[in-house]
This record gives sequence, structure tokens and C-alpha cells, in this order.
Amino acid sequence: MSGTPLRSPVVLLALVACACSATTRGIGTVPIPARQPPVTTDVVYGYKDDGLALMLDVYRSARPNGAGVIAIVSGQWQSSVELAQVFAQASPPLNEKGFTVFVVKHGSRPRYPLSSVVADMRRSVRFIHQHAKEYGVDPNRIGVFGNSSGGHLALLLGTTGDSGNPSASDPVLRESSRVAAVVANYPATDLARLAMQHPILNITAAEAAEFSPIRFVSPRSAPSLIAHGDADTTVPIDHGETMYAALMKAGVPASFIPIRGAGHGFEGADAERAFAALIQWFEQHLGVQPVADAAAAAARDGDAELRAAEELREQQRQARIAELRQRFVDGPVFVMACGGSGTSNSLGAVVIPGAGTVYFNPYRLSGRCGTLAAENGVLVAPDGGSQRLPAPVRGDDATISGDGWTFKAAPGWVIREGARRGDYEVVRQQP
Repeated sequence: MSGTPLRSPVVLLALVACACSATTRGIGTVPIPARQPPVTTDVVYGYKDDGLALMLDVYRSARPNGAGVIAIVSGQWQSSVELAQVFAQASPPLNEKGFTVFVVKHGSRPRYPLSSVVADMRRSVRFIHQHAKEYGVDPNRIGVFGNSSGGHLALLLGTTGDSGNPSASDPVLRESSRVAAVVANYPATDLARLAMQHPILNITAAEAAEFSPIRFVSPRSAPSLIAHGDADTTVPIDHGETMYAALMKAGVPASFIPIRGAGHGFEGADAERAFAALIQWFEQHLGVQPVADAAAAAARDGDAELRAAEELREQQRQARIAELRQRFVDGPVFVMACGGSGTSNSLGAVVIPGAGTVYFNPYRLSGRCGTLAAENGVLVAPDGGSQRLPAPVRGDDATISGDGWTFKAAPGWVIREGARRGDYEVVRQQP
């Protein structure tokens, strides 16, 4: 998310290159409308208030299966014609499977706020629903995918779709914005956490509250596949892990693919694996009957060595979470729950489900109740509203320290014992 806008095209080139020779076709019954060209570019699906035309391109299959796939052209919530040309390279392998592909561009930050970007994507889905018959697709069989910010937008569409406003004067807004399946590669799912990790993105608290997919997961959310690299320092893997856990808890069909050693983007065999999984997910959840394909099966299942390595990694991850839970949640802790602006490098951060994220790199926070400096780890609540530090030892009413951390209370605040034995907290000083 914090890389250059050119990073996404490079990633997508790697992502789609693997599938260009695919021969498997989906089986469908909805034909292409008569005399329609295979590609229609620059279809206007709306206009911005300043007159900018919002456009999408349509790539049709020679043997349509009646399902559609939306490719979100987005990197750092920026969209362009050049980036759309790269995303278009995902169309041939999807067309070969029978999918009609819609390559959608949106208004770009910072020219337009995030709320406007989200509104553009919702409008594009409504527009495709409105013209589904024209494009030969079933409006109930439309999926969406994206990378990075595009993955964030895809998950937001999958968790916040609605039936439209029947009273709207604009006929497009009367249509549904729901999608039937989502694939998100290395997405940001909690914008509050992302804003803390990357202040340069200028994500406001209001935007984080309104546009974080993790906040809107429900049993009605669309089936979602998430792929994320465990070496991603731009959008750490815990964004994908926590979203997957939330979907599973809500009973939503979901799958999570951790890519070992991958950063913010997939290349080579990792890209092949991710794209094969994307096609399989859409075939499975958009009602497509795939033909057996040995190569796809191999990419889908992987070899025994890879599976064993991933199982070992998961066991190690769970053991690490249990260790950190004992240290930051169950053991004696100091709780700072008065807000503030914190900074830390997210490299190596670990999510403790239901408790928050532990950051291990130097963490600095200045809040209305005091200042905190932590070198060996701090647990930040999911909403960023509180911090927990282990093994506290109080110096006096205004200072407390522990394993590699110190806190000094601001005037008008004092440190007192917490509800549990050994716990401490900072509170306003009573008159």
C-alpha cells in the first residue's frame, strides 16, 4: 500500500502470466448477446461531480458460462488507464473459463476521498446488474477480485452489499450492489490499524470506521478467498488472518492462503498458485461446472511437502499466540486506555484473536494521559484505543515500567492498581 503505484502492475503481470495457457472451460447456458464484439472499452458507468467519466471495459468469452468477474483496477486507491491495461491481461484466462470480465476503474485518491472511491465501486456493481442481460451474465453470479487496495475494496463490496434504493431518481442506484464471491490478494481489512502503520496514507478515523471490511462481516457476507504473504511489511498478514477468522466465525464460506516468504505481491510459483486458486474459487461459488484439469489440480492441492510445511508453520504460529496471550493478556499488565497517536514498524507483528496486535519494534505513543516508550512489545487493541504492557512495576504515582517499556503520566493523571492482582492502569486524578 505504501509502495509506488507501479508495483501493482508488476505484481499482476506475474499473477496472470501463469494462466495464459489454461484450457479448462466452464460450462454455462447463457449465450453472448448477438453481434456483440468480444471487447468493449470505455463503457461509462457514471460521472463524478466535477464531470470526470467513470469507465469500465468488458471482455467477453467465446463460450460464456453466464457468470461475470469484476477486476478492480486499484493500487493505493488510485486507478488509471495504464493500470487497467495490465489488469486486462487477467481477462484471457478467465474468458477461456467462460467468465465475462469487467475491468473497472474508479476515481483516484487524493483527488477524491476514500468515500468517493467506494461509491464508485458500488455504482459499477449496480451498473453491471442493470445491464446484466445485455452482457449475457446472471446478476446473481457476479464475483469481484483485487490486489492490495483493490482487495480492500473487493472485501468491502462483499460485506456491505445492499438491494438498492427503489425510490432513487437515478435508475442505477435502484439496482443491487451485492456480489456473489470475492477474491482479495494482500488486502487491508482494518484501516485504523493501517493508518497507524502508515500515517502517510492520511486515513481519517471516520474513514477507518466506515470503510474497514472487518467491521461489517455478517452471515450475509459473500464467500471470500484471501491470499496474503507472511513477509508482507506493507500490509501485514494479520489483516488477512483476522478477516478470515471473522468470516469463519460468521459462518461465511471462506479460505485463507498464506504465501510463505512473499511480500506485498506475488511472483513466480506463488503467483501461479494464487491465480489458480482465484479461478477455482469463482468456478465453485459462481455456479460453474469445471472440467477436470490435472495441472489446475496440482496447483490447487500443492505437494505433500508444502502442505506439511504449512501445517508446521500454523502449529508454530498458534504456540506463539498462546505464549503472547499469557504475557500480554493473562499475566499482570499495565493498561493505558486513554488514546493517543502511536508509531511503530509493523514488521513481525502478531495478532492475538480477540485481544489485538502485538508490535515488537520500538513503539512510541503520546496521549492525553501520558507518554509511552516500549522496546520489547506492546499489545494494541483492535480499535487502537488501548495498550497493554507486561510485568509492570510502579515507581510512583506518575511513573511505571516493565520489560523494556516505560510510561510517564501527564499532569492530572495517576497510576493506580487495576482490578486484577498485579495489574495497573492510568486514570484521571480525583480532586
